[in-house]
Amino acid sequence: MEKAAHGDLLEHIKKNGSLPEGICKSMFRQLVDGLKYLHAKDVVHRDLKCENLLLDECDHLKVADFGFARVISDTKLSETFCGSAAYAPPEILQGIPYHPKSAEIWSMGVILYIMLVGMMPYDDSDVKAMIKVQLNSKVSFPEKKKLTPEVKALVHWMLEPRLDKRASLDDILASDWFNS
Repeated sequence: MEKAAHGDLLEHIKKNGSLPEGICKSMFRQLVDGLKYLHAKDVVHRDLKCENLLLDECDHLKVADFGFARVISDTKLSETFCGSAAYAPPEILQGIPYHPKSAEIWSMGVILYIMLVGMMPYDDSDVKAMIKVQLNSKVSFPEKKKLTPEVKALVHWMLEPRLDKRASLDDILASDWFNS
């Protein structure tokens, strides 16, 4: 096993604050590439969160903790609640059968938001209220954070409650943010 000398991503953000947008782009690309590989093998992690993203001595991102991971085809829906509510999309929190790969896009959107802002996009202390916010409004960014419109648009696309409108991994890679 490789050594994760810089701990997990959440620990890193708590210690150092949010990451500059350029660093976010580099690290997030590593996450996208890792998930693209897993999804091509029909593997879903089902517990993507900052705590399960480890950093080596060069701050290269490593996906860890595959305890909830499963092999699942694109056509099969899942009904199992896995992971952390704060990173889960509304369809999981509502107990609706869901597409696990699409659910992971939502979790990645939460992770990107945390990387950029240094805090959670949603208050998960009241899950019912959080679901309502997820379904009815776009996540907002603190005004003091000077972020590009392209990265904000990508986060909104990933945190889209309508499955048919939510970004895919290919959409993320083709986004204006990654190509600017």
